[in-house]
Amino acid sequence: MLFVARPIAPDLETLSRYLKGCIEQRRFTNGGPLEATLELRLRELLSARHLCLVTNGTVAITLALTALGIRGQVITTPFTFSATTHAIIHAGAEEVFVDVDPVTLTIDPKLIEAAITPETEAIVGVHVYGIPCAVDEISAIAKKHGLAVIYDGAHAFNMTYRGTPIGRFGDATTYSFHATKLFHTAEGGAIEANSSDLAERLRLLRNFGIESEDVITACGTNAKMSEVSAAVGLAVLDLLGAEYDARAKLRSLYSDALKGIPDIRFLEAKEASDAGSYFIIYVPVSKRDELQNQLRQSGILARRYFYPLTSEGAYLGRQHDHRATPIAFEASRSVLALPYHGGVTEQHVALIAEIARRVLG
Repeated sequence: MLFVARPIAPDLETLSRYLKGCIEQRRFTNGGPLEATLELRLRELLSARHLCLVTNGTVAITLALTALGIRGQVITTPFTFSATTHAIIHAGAEEVFVDVDPVTLTIDPKLIEAAITPETEAIVGVHVYGIPCAVDEISAIAKKHGLAVIYDGAHAFNMTYRGTPIGRFGDATTYSFHATKLFHTAEGGAIEANSSDLAERLRLLRNFGIESEDVITACGTNAKMSEVSAAVGLAVLDLLGAEYDARAKLRSLYSDALKGIPDIRFLEAKEASDAGSYFIIYVPVSKRDELQNQLRQSGILARRYFYPLTSEGAYLGRQHDHRATPIAFEASRSVLALPYHGGVTEQHVALIAEIARRVLG
């Protein structure tokens, strides 16, 4: 089977070298040297002012909201992985969904302002598939109304927008280092903060709010990255360049092979570097599931990503009418993520194109 994602597998010898000191010192967590080294290397790679490594991307969003003191309404998008909404709920806040832009499928800033109430405290935007949110418009709205801004950057690792690192926008940007991501630590995540005060608050909260050996000043949690995860991250980091190159070549192959097929629309970032996260096609609602099924029968697992909308989740405990977000609803029934990694061959791409022509043409 050909999956949408294939984790970078670190060289065993390199991984063992990183783990050797961890095992010899019996130091597996609590801010060990591997975690510190990975944090430093990632901060340099991302040109980040402040970076805080954590256990996963969901916790990253929750901690960012908590550190900013957000407990009221949070305006966000339903077109995202459910973890974005879960994190808002875990932080004790209330999600308020608005629709997405029909071209970028990121949160529509024109609708954000209309949704602001006296209870609104923050905006959580999602850089979907590495397509940046309308950061300038969102910044202006947030400044006007005194709102915090957090970006879910799970798909935007090491991306720039108009030459600026993506993490420089908003109060904080969160990353997922889950194994399905381009850069991963098997499980992990990070928060990039744009103020030293927020960074210090995040570091406090990720370690139970412990300020010193006998002083606990905040109700935190255990969100520290382990030394084992950091070792995986360090070993993977050395292999990123080759994977970026493979995906850039694959993007060209897909674009050439699928070009001209009726009813296929490509989703691509404008004025942004390629994050190398996903290759997404947008097809008619009436044909999306048939195309997915035909691909599956040939051993190709394209993903309906995101389906269903996170606003359709029964776990929310309150009703959200999908008719209020019609563009997001249609996108959830139209989008397919194609296999996008160094293991996809020209033969795979040719087969995918052949099946797409048969179904769509």
